[in-house]
Amino acid sequence: MSVAVPLMSIPLLVTAVTTEADHSVVDEVLVTTEEISSLQPGDWTDSFVDAQRAAAEHNAPMLLHFDASWCGACRRMEAQVLSKPEVKVMFGERLIGVRIDADRNRELIDRYRVATLPTEVVVAPDGKEGSRFVGAVSLQAYLARLRQIASQTAVVKADDDVKSSETDDKAADSASDRTRSCLIVRRDGKMVGLGGFSPVALSEQKKWQRGNEEFVVEYQGVEYFLQSNDEVTRFQATPDKYIPHLHGCDPVELHFRKQARTGAIEFGSFYKGEMFFFASLENRSKFQNNPAWYLGSDQQPETDGEAVELLDMIR
Repeated sequence: MSVAVPLMSIPLLVTAVTTEADHSVVDEVLVTTEEISSLQPGDWTDSFVDAQRAAAEHNAPMLLHFDASWCGACRRMEAQVLSKPEVKVMFGERLIGVRIDADRNRELIDRYRVATLPTEVVVAPDGKEGSRFVGAVSLQAYLARLRQIASQTAVVKADDDVKSSETDDKAADSASDRTRSCLIVRRDGKMVGLGGFSPVALSEQKKWQRGNEEFVVEYQGVEYFLQSNDEVTRFQATPDKYIPHLHGCDPVELHFRKQARTGAIEFGSFYKGEMFFFASLENRSKFQNNPAWYLGSDQQPETDGEAVELLDMIR
């Protein structure tokens, strides 16, 4: 059964949001960046020991990439895939990428039964082996592989969240007055989506990154803050791929009360690659128990005009 994945399983520290029209939408965003030995976020490491320590600390899987300098396929993959920025940025606290030289690490070659190069092995934080991949692949195929691994990891973490105690849920609910709205209505009347964070970075990298006022795109009456011209181009090409469901309105509230109530950043979820936001933990739990029920009758707008009309209900 598909599981809705809590967005807040992604490490996040965020300062308060401002609604001043002449200020940045989000004052400051700090994604946890505690450095662990030779590990640097957004890059490979060649230390298996450091990778093990990081995997245990962040409860993240390792992706072991075995290659060698004499391997032609390995060198092509190095030049065309592994060294690309869009690959390196996938590594951090959710997935630990480890480059292992087969000639210098015979013990690891034997331990993981590597017979062909290049080979990749996914290793869970508890040391259990997962998926195995043999041979070189294209950049697009490799990026899809990394997203699949990260997605599977998120599902496991989501299961842990769903099984959390009722006491913890109540404690979180009591702090709901400190949550941040996914949709912000500024003093000039304009609406800002995703609290001013980049929807492209969150969708593709599962990272909360502050958008820039130089790169703003309006879609269905909502302004989205992006980080670069490249993100603007990707967003404009397929905006529905990046925007939250109902622009961040709570589908549970819409279903039961026919009200457009904005969800909170703290109560976000990924479900089948799409972002959802909820007004409370209770609503998120209801959605997680039966997503199809709410998606089948949430009356999602189909045209720009209808979307703006729905959003007008929360101004």
